[in-house]
Amino acid sequence: MYGIPNCLLKCIGSYLSNRRQRVRANQITSSWKQLNGAMPHGSWLGRLSFLAFINDLTTGCLVHKYVDDTTLSEVLEPKSHNSKMNAFTENLLNWADQNDIQIHTTKTKETILGPLSRSDIPELSTAAGSIERVRSFKLLESTLCWSLHVHNMVKSYTKIKTT
Repeated sequence: MYGIPNCLLKCIGSYLSNRRQRVRANQITSSWKQLNGAMPHGSWLGRLSFLAFINDLTTGCLVHKYVDDTTLSEVLEPKSHNSKMNAFTENLLNWADQNDIQIHTTKTKETILGPLSRSDIPELSTAAGSIERVRSFKLLESTLCWSLHVHNMVKSYTKIKTT
C-alpha cells in the first residue's frame, strides 16, 4: 500500500524474527528470553512502523496522531451541546479491535476547552467503560496551559533585551 519494496519488508521481517534479549545489571546477567516479534522499545523503526500501521485510523472527527498517542478533536458551536464524541470514540474502539490494538480506557481522558467547559455536556461513555473528564492533562510532555509557554517567551525576551 505504501510502495515499500519487498526486499525492505523482508529485511524488517528478518529484524523482528527470532529475536532474543537479556538484561545485565552490574555483574549479574539474566538468561536469554525469546521475544514475540515486537519492535524493540524506543527504536526509530518502531515509531515509524507504528505510524504506518495506524495511518488508516479514521473516526469521523479530527484525529491527531503522534507515535502511540492519539487525540480526537471536535469543534462545537457556542451554546451547542450536540457532541458526537461518543460515536467518534466508539469508532476508535472498533478500529482498534479490528486491528488487534488495545485502547487503555483508564488512561484515556476527556477535556472540554473554552466556554463549553462550564456547560452540562454529558460525559463520554463507551462499551469499554466511562472516560474520565479532567480539567487538564499532559499531552506530549506539555500541559494545556500557557504558563510554561509564557515563562519561556519572557525568558527569551529578557535575554534579547539584556544582550
